[in-house]
Amino acid sequence: MGSPEYRVESSAEQEVSQEILPQEGPSVLLGVPYEAMAPGVYTPGQVIPGNPHLTEALEEFEAAMYKHSCHFVGNPKLTLEWDECKVVTLGNGEKQYGNFFKDSVMPDPYAELRVEQFQPNLLKLTLYYEVVDPDNPGQFLVNTADWVSYRHADSKYEEECRFINKNC
Repeated sequence: MGSPEYRVESSAEQEVSQEILPQEGPSVLLGVPYEAMAPGVYTPGQVIPGNPHLTEALEEFEAAMYKHSCHFVGNPKLTLEWDECKVVTLGNGEKQYGNFFKDSVMPDPYAELRVEQFQPNLLKLTLYYEVVDPDNPGQFLVNTADWVSYRHADSKYEEECRFINKNC
């Protein structure tokens, strides 16, 4: 997201969202066949038995999260293996968390894909992120479900992704 030409970046959760469910163009999540996108709540990297299309998309979600996340050693609630957080205190006293890939990532994030039947033949896909402030456990650095897209049964995104050689 942002404009790489001018080195403009968005927040980490927006970068992840744009990578797996962009506002325009092909998408790894929209490329999952409609029949394989069952309503429910899914986490990055989750394996869905008997559903290779959704499992593959969730693997891509995990890979995007890996690039834009870090963890603190010994955090028992984090089940995925992220890079250790590198903490930098900025001139204004705020802290910035980095990893091997970026200087501004989400520390110990929780993310999920929420799929709901919005209307007949129309699914609503929502990406939800929750990041608790490591220094203030009662406050959130990120708590949003703003990234929403829709998937119609007749849209045939999966055909676009598989037969036109687009990178979904």
